[in-house]
Amino acid sequence: MDKHTPAFSTYSVSLYFDSASAAQLRHAAERIALATNNDYMTQHSVPPHITLGMFHAAENDLPLLKKVFADFADKAAVSNITFSFAGVNSFCDKVIFLYPAEKAAAYFKELNSILHEMFLPHFKAGGNRNYLPCNWYPHVALAVKLNHTQFKKGFEEALRLFEDEALAENTMTIASLGLALCKPYTELLMN
Repeated sequence: MDKHTPAFSTYSVSLYFDSASAAQLRHAAERIALATNNDYMTQHSVPPHITLGMFHAAENDLPLLKKVFADFADKAAVSNITFSFAGVNSFCDKVIFLYPAEKAAAYFKELNSILHEMFLPHFKAGGNRNYLPCNWYPHVALAVKLNHTQFKKGFEEALRLFEDEALAENTMTIASLGLALCKPYTELLMN
């Protein structure tokens, strides 16, 4: 990269849970980490969240990124959203996640669409394009970067947790919306 090429970083816009909901989700992630011997989520202190989108931005575009985020936060008016989970699922046998019930999923998909309408005119989609509205599936990851054996053990544990610990019956609450630098994870703005 030459000195005239701007350095891009990846930023995420995510929904964060209240402390009680986050504690339940962290407990589930810890149980799966014990079952799989894969502690990526717990070791990296990944807070329970639902990522709505990821975007690349140059450092000199950070003021615009923050402004667009603030505009989105005003429009989305995210606060005390309660919902329940419908079940446990996976991506490519490498990620185990909980997915929200249908009504909440539709609401989160609407937020994802609005977010991208506001951000894509200014910033490129970040990460792996799975957050674009046509590809996105609302979820809360409990375990990531699993190999085949870890996935099998982890998925069995996740199903047990979902049934035995009544994660399906518990209501979760989204308390805030945040903008963060992805690596290293650094919260920039919380609303």
